Amino acid sequence: MYCTSPYKIADYGDILISVRAPVGPVNIADHKCGIGRGLAAIKVEKAFNLYVFYWLKYFEDKWVRTGTTFKEITKNNLIRHKIPIPYKNNKPDIEEQKRIAAYLDRIAEKQRELLELYEKTEKELEVMKQAILDKAFRGEL
Repeated sequence: MYCTSPYKIADYGDILISVRAPVGPVNIADHKCGIGRGLAAIKVEKAFNLYVFYWLKYFEDKWVRTGTTFKEITKNNLIRHKIPIPYKNNKPDIEEQKRIAAYLDRIAEKQRELLELYEKTEKELEVMKQAILDKAFRGEL
């Protein structure tokens, strides 16, 4: 979907976070786009973008919930949210942030590979189960 005059715009690389139910899911804009009321775009200026992304990704399921309804995340919630930033010589240590983000990238890739393997195995087991049941019902076991 698209609109001709979006009210809010996310630029390539901005961190996107759902601020209304479901609260918390985090992503990165892969192109410039208009965003709606339920999404916030975070422009990272004094830290490494992927480092902040991974922190928010880690934190996404920890946003405050009330009962069975998700509470919205306000602009103040985001502004006041503390992100632990490594420092060196009284400046944000961008190299350390990049190292941490690269490490988390490798873990995320392994996680994707394991999920793909799990899904493939699950499909193969279902095919095998059906083949065994077919043989059983034909009395071939």
